[in-house]
Amino acid sequence: MLRYSNENFFGIMVTTPRILMINTLNRAEANESDVGALSLMSKLLSEAPYSESMFGIKDGPAIDNASLTLYGLAQCTRDISNVSCDRCLVKQFSKIQNCCQEKVGWRVLGPNCNIRYEQYPFYNEVSADPTPSAPAQQPPPPTAKPPPPDNPGEQKSEEILLNVLDRPSGTHFVEGHKHDEDNTGETYYFNLTTILAATNNFSDSNKLGEGGFGPVYKGKLLDGREIAVKRLSTKSGQGLAEFKNEVMLIVKLQHKNLVRLLGCCMEGDEKLLVYEYMANTSLDAFLFASSLVRGIARGILYLHEDSRLKIIHRDLKASNVLLDEEMNAKISDFGTARIFGSKQLDANTNRVVGTL
Repeated sequence: MLRYSNENFFGIMVTTPRILMINTLNRAEANESDVGALSLMSKLLSEAPYSESMFGIKDGPAIDNASLTLYGLAQCTRDISNVSCDRCLVKQFSKIQNCCQEKVGWRVLGPNCNIRYEQYPFYNEVSADPTPSAPAQQPPPPTAKPPPPDNPGEQKSEEILLNVLDRPSGTHFVEGHKHDEDNTGETYYFNLTTILAATNNFSDSNKLGEGGFGPVYKGKLLDGREIAVKRLSTKSGQGLAEFKNEVMLIVKLQHKNLVRLLGCCMEGDEKLLVYEYMANTSLDAFLFASSLVRGIARGILYLHEDSRLKIIHRDLKASNVLLDEEMNAKISDFGTARIFGSKQLDANTNRVVGTL
């Protein structure tokens, strides 16, 4: 499917415009029984949205005709969430229920999801199976040399990560790999499809921030776990260096007070590190939150300009800013404060005061 628009439609679920197609055979030409289609498609539509690729196929016998097999397919575009996929498929299926249940075959095509039902097989069961099998590929022997890379820096980065994880190049699904006795979990090699689905195709609304490495996105896996995904910027040489350094260190330094690396993904130009998500973001979000900064500034303004006495605190630091139950900032510890005259603008000091 190819879609073009002059408006941003990424991650926005819509069901129109839709195309409804009906099998041209009439009931006399085909198997007359259509009993079981509703049950088959209902089961398929409940499973497909929450599969890894938001895609599913299913077949089953007709209820009143054991010799008749029914076939169904459901699929969503992977820029929308699993919940949106569910809603999309159900809404499209409701159109069928209103018009076409007695037909021997039909399909509904929409911008974000499509469904199809027939009384004959219309898909290749082997290649369409969305369940990945365990990779049979084994690591090459130590003497085997890979072909020269187009980009030596990126190739070296990939080799480092794969070596640390003891995984062969080219695999997409691997088992967890434990690191050491301080490890708090396992590290996995994620499929790019999983990351795209989790981050809503790297949606700007999921972006948490950006550093020298590249942007960081919030995501949610199918099992409900929230993750943070670091995406290596393809234009950042500094980012590649940080990527290699982080890979070499973080997988060897697992501790309950270090952010946990859940896994990685390297497919095509994408190099991604997947971390546990920290719901309360970073410390600076609290230290420099706008409400706290404003509160501190108002307190200082009062001391300098608006109080009966003009006071210079001389030891303003994080530990001297106290927070009440509503996170209001209150300046404390006036032990080294100095009183100025009401019209005094400057003064000399004979000794260093405050915290070093």
